[in-house]
Amino acid sequence: MARGRLAIALVSALLAACAGRDDAPADGPVAQWTLAPEPAVRIGGGDGADALYIATSALRMADGRIAVASAGAGQIRIFDGRGGLVDSVGRKGSGPGELRFPTWIGTRADSLLVWDSGRLSVFGPGGKFVRSAAPELGGALFPSVTGQYADGSLLVAVENQPSTTAAEGRPWRGTLRFIRVAPDGRVMDTVKVARSGERYSYSRGTTGRVAEDLPFGRRTVAAVAGNSLLFGTGEEYRIRAVQGAGDERELIRRAWTPRRVSPDDIRDYWARMVTVGGGERDDPQTTAVRARIPYPKTLPPYERMLVDTDGNIWVQDASLPHEWDGTSRWRVFSPEGALLSELALPGRLTIHQIGPDWILSTSLDDEQREIVRLDRYQRSPAT
Repeated sequence: MARGRLAIALVSALLAACAGRDDAPADGPVAQWTLAPEPAVRIGGGDGADALYIATSALRMADGRIAVASAGAGQIRIFDGRGGLVDSVGRKGSGPGELRFPTWIGTRADSLLVWDSGRLSVFGPGGKFVRSAAPELGGALFPSVTGQYADGSLLVAVENQPSTTAAEGRPWRGTLRFIRVAPDGRVMDTVKVARSGERYSYSRGTTGRVAEDLPFGRRTVAAVAGNSLLFGTGEEYRIRAVQGAGDERELIRRAWTPRRVSPDDIRDYWARMVTVGGGERDDPQTTAVRARIPYPKTLPPYERMLVDTDGNIWVQDASLPHEWDGTSRWRVFSPEGALLSELALPGRLTIHQIGPDWILSTSLDDEQREIVRLDRYQRSPAT
């Protein structure tokens, strides 16, 4: 990634007005935000004690320290505000205080919460193990944490098992349950049942029916804001809010022009998936399977959503493969759903947390080594 791309002016712009909502907040004056040319903090990228092994989550805590889940090592590594390693929590394993593959970090009071393969572990001051619990989630294979409510409870997403009976030649969507889990691991309630991401099914030799994520498919994005679940299912540019376990309303709805997916985009997709180790080399069987995939004709409106520490909603536009190494496009909305800004950020960042003037993310450096970075940005007055 070229560091020069970091010196990007985050240009704010008015987009098309919200359609179909009488109560939609009008787009007012917007500000121009500017990203600093270099990260303020950089962690990892070497072979020393701060080296990372599959960094799945990062969190900036209230005292400025940064916690990073090094999932491959089964540890949470704690760094000071300048990026120096100060502590490690947990170790690889399945016993009390051990971590198999942690994927989310949160806090509650002076405790560190860690989601690890369907188990919630709590560590107290100094990294002392306190307890762990495995919430009863109906045998879900890969439950994941969507976010944390203001009261400390977690929102866990549980997807139904992939179908192996869906007909070939057409995409299908299962269900995605959002379940609220107390900090002690107790299941509180089901907040929402939504559609999961698009998949396709095919027959593969003697292995039988296989289900895979659909390239360029629609998928549900979700985040937690205060005491609300925010979600969008990808058919249109809409974001809805669910307060509690049933009070649902539309928060964001925007005009949207779908972008076409071309045969070149499909070829580029598979070439890049193989390059990063996520695909398979061409062979007759693989080529035949790919030819039968029901590729969408257009991109979905968005691919990711986060909520910053001020409650603003950051929505990332869906992108084509040739754009992955360039910049990612984001729209930022107020907690009430009014557009604040449209901006570009460096590509290939996985953003974990956004503060009032900083962005915490993971990416790869120029030598393809994992790093955690904290970038500063500045908001100018609205014009």
